[in-house]
Amino acid sequence: MSQSIKLVSAVFKTTPAVVKFVAFGSAVVLLLKILWLDQIPAWFPGAHELGVLTENVLTATVAASVFFVISYQLPLVVERMAVGPTIAMLADQVVQHVAKFLYAVNHSLNAKDGTATLAQPVTEQAVADLFKRISPNDASPMWDTQTFAVVSWLSTMVDQEVQCRGSIDQIWRYARFIDSELAALLDGIQFSQHAASLHSLKEIGRLAGGDLKLGNDNMADFAPAYFQCYQQAMRLQEYCTRFRTKYGIGVIRRSPR
Repeated sequence: MSQSIKLVSAVFKTTPAVVKFVAFGSAVVLLLKILWLDQIPAWFPGAHELGVLTENVLTATVAASVFFVISYQLPLVVERMAVGPTIAMLADQVVQHVAKFLYAVNHSLNAKDGTATLAQPVTEQAVADLFKRISPNDASPMWDTQTFAVVSWLSTMVDQEVQCRGSIDQIWRYARFIDSELAALLDGIQFSQHAASLHSLKEIGRLAGGDLKLGNDNMADFAPAYFQCYQQAMRLQEYCTRFRTKYGIGVIRRSPR
């Protein structure tokens, strides 16, 4: 019973507003005509015929709206509820891959008693201040999962962008169930200036035999592009919250705090 209620609620929430408005308005006018206007004598010649035509149009509109919900919206919601947990999980991973570099930097620089809090909301200046305190070539707290060797901050940022791109690619396997808003958010991250610059650095490192190093003293130059990508990731996180609410999906993973 609860599953049926959840399904009906999801169908109502996801049906386009214009469809609900047209269907409701047509139904109200149709009832008004049947219960009241039909009892009033014709005001002008041809009023009866016009009324019949109007009633047929309104009836067809209501029927078309019901058909749309039953034949399109209901199956779509059923399918999205089935694959929704996977889409939400992968989208949440995208947010994690973008955000965890910032939280790792903050934790490495400011942790006390094993914990560090990053002031919310995160600002571009806060990101720049943190990035000024780390060198791209210095060792980060991360390590290579294959060799277990400690990697630099720059390599960590590049690796996390690769992981982010991998999660986005997995989401696109479910392209049929992705709406335009989610597509725009994913594209905003995948084709961001931050991702493009890291992809270029990765190619440079590959051509140099894997030795990815920069002459910069700090990573402040990366802050503006990273912050824009981070903001896009936070918008994706907000979308995921709304997506879970619409389809009754439990929280799978939260972004680091």
